[in-house]
Amino acid sequence: MVITALREDSGRLRGFGKVTRDLTERHEAEQRRNAEREADAARLREHADRMAELERTKTQFLNLASHELRGPLTVIRGYSSMLEDGTIPPDQVPPVARLLEAKLAQMDLLIEQMLETARLEHDSLELYREKFDLRWVAQEQVDVFRPLAQGHHVMIDAAHQPLLVEGDRSRVGTIVANFMDNALKYSPHGGEICCTTGRRGTNVFVSVRDQGIGIAPEHMPRLFTRFGRLPTEQNLSIAGTGLGLFLCKEIAVRHGGDITVSSRPGAGSEFTLTLPAIR
Repeated sequence: MVITALREDSGRLRGFGKVTRDLTERHEAEQRRNAEREADAARLREHADRMAELERTKTQFLNLASHELRGPLTVIRGYSSMLEDGTIPPDQVPPVARLLEAKLAQMDLLIEQMLETARLEHDSLELYREKFDLRWVAQEQVDVFRPLAQGHHVMIDAAHQPLLVEGDRSRVGTIVANFMDNALKYSPHGGEICCTTGRRGTNVFVSVRDQGIGIAPEHMPRLFTRFGRLPTEQNLSIAGTGLGLFLCKEIAVRHGGDITVSSRPGAGSEFTLTLPAIR
């Protein structure tokens, strides 16, 4: 609103004139511009936070790669040198070869965990679906990890009838491989490891049970989180990326399935993958 004094030619005040302008539109336009600026600033902050998180993840990946791959590489390098020197007796060559193959499988599992996590980060993880028998996938992974089971008694209790599912055979195999790898690592004093396959209603399942150190109830929520290694004194000396179960859960859910765990401290653990069955 603008008020103007109105005067005669002589200069005498005659009155006042008032001009009123409706500034609602201007205020609304200004508010819209402010809202847009705030939204742009929020997007920039979100992008900066995302880039910082990716940088932290990349650093963790690099640290994990250098640390976790060193163990299997040391074993492979040592036995390869002994094979080359001929210091391993001929009758011990076949079991050593199987051990080296198992160590390579461990390395492959570690690398795959990191690659799969990166694919999840970029939402580019695709499933290659086919029909397969869950029993054979379980048997394959038990056979791969059996050479590492020094001091363990590894069993497989397979269903008599086919357990047909439709999904990504390789990635389902990775889940079972993670179960086996964890059962061996977290059973440092040996004991029995049993892989079981079967059917429950309209679902099929594969489970791996060990007699290892077990998991406390308060640590259960961390199991399936990224880099979710359990902060216990017993775990400090056990290698691991903290990615395996996180990936397993994601893959299971994308198959329409789930992973459950039953465990008590000092009494071992049992991890179970459940998938929809097909006829």
